[in-house]
Amino acid sequence: MLRRFASETWIAIVLVAFGAILMASNPWFTPVDDEIAIIDVAARPAFARMKLFLSGGGQHEHPPLSDLILHGWLWLTNGNIHLLRLRSVVFYLLGAWFLVQAAHRMAGERARNYTLILLLLWPYGFQLGRLAGWYSVTFLLVSLLTLVYLKYIERPSSRTWMPVVLCALALVDTDYFGWAVLGFLGLDLLLRSGRERRTWLLLLATGIFLMVASIPVMRALVTQLHTGTVAGRASSPVATGIYNLYCLFVSESVAPWFWVLGVAAGLAIACVLLLVLVYAKPEARRFFVYFAALLAVMTFLEIVTPRRTLMISPWLILPIGTTLGTMALPSARR
Repeated sequence: MLRRFASETWIAIVLVAFGAILMASNPWFTPVDDEIAIIDVAARPAFARMKLFLSGGGQHEHPPLSDLILHGWLWLTNGNIHLLRLRSVVFYLLGAWFLVQAAHRMAGERARNYTLILLLLWPYGFQLGRLAGWYSVTFLLVSLLTLVYLKYIERPSSRTWMPVVLCALALVDTDYFGWAVLGFLGLDLLLRSGRERRTWLLLLATGIFLMVASIPVMRALVTQLHTGTVAGRASSPVATGIYNLYCLFVSESVAPWFWVLGVAAGLAIACVLLLVLVYAKPEARRFFVYFAALLAVMTFLEIVTPRRTLMISPWLILPIGTTLGTMALPSARR
């Protein structure tokens, strides 16, 4: 117990230090268009924004929870420009903490350590985790949802299922695509339980509750489905999906058309994906397949962007980290 407390304390210290690096490096990452647009809307009265959602209008193609939190943060900090991204950094670090704990539950201490190392050296997270949008919020919620789901799998009960339901509600109130994430989580539960009647009833009751609780933003979702997204139509959806997968590993800072670095990174990414498919334990491999399916759905719906994929990235980092911690071949691990 004492050793575990010491390990978790050191992990917390490392993540806090990493957060300090993120904040210190903010001046080198200028605000992007999405940030400016989201901050502009979040600064407006919260009641007017909720009234717009209730009427079916919506904003930014996502539900209002993240924007309401940002509105509160702007009020709390009096719009201090130096603290603007601190909220996102804190959410990203919390998401990293929960993801590390999920890796520990899934595959032990070594998997936890490898997952932490991946998160610290991850260029994509270093760039996107700081942005003042809903991205880091969804990263946090998917990581926490995964952790509480694994806790439920270990000890199934109404008490351990309630955190899953609350995280699911927060997720669908932050990003409409959260429904797809929940769909694969429900599929995973069915695969584990052998399709027991109790599991079907649990999922049905949870689905009804989430739909009823999400009624205030459902009209906005219907409007969004009718009007489409601003992501634009890609000339080649497959190429778009591959590009976003590339960005998930190396961020947008190194474009793939810089051939020397792009080709080397592409080959490394292909090797990592192949190793996960071959060496991952069944549980980790399933989450990796869910990630690939979610990325494919995003690509098919033409809503995939380098920023949106931060939400599904925990289900990429988790299988890689756990695979590194459980692989039997030292040379393959290196």
